[in-house]
Amino acid sequence: MSDVPGTHEPMRGSEANAPTPAPENPLSLSSMARDARQGLAEGLKNSVSDVIYTGLMYAGFILAILLPIAGIAVGGLFLLRAISSGRSKFLPLATIIASIVFWVATASPRGILPVLLGVL
Repeated sequence: MSDVPGTHEPMRGSEANAPTPAPENPLSLSSMARDARQGLAEGLKNSVSDVIYTGLMYAGFILAILLPIAGIAVGGLFLLRAISSGRSKFLPLATIIASIVFWVATASPRGILPVLLGVL
């Protein structure tokens, strides 16, 4: 054996003919199926989350017309969520602006909801 690091003597006899273990195949069928299931579950979770987020944002926009003070609150919450998750900030900002416009136009933070309900 050599004392120099990084050098070694060649194998002789049975050592040279010994089979080397085969490396594990990282693309085995079971691992591919597991990865596909995980990807599908994550994609489904993200799409459901997007539908709920968008639906609630549109509900907040309608709320901005009916009850501007609640529209500002919902728009502000969704604006913070959009900033933290990297989503579009258009609809939350539109909700806040529409709330302010309807608040000023109706001269009341209660908006047109009392008018629709017949209560002043």
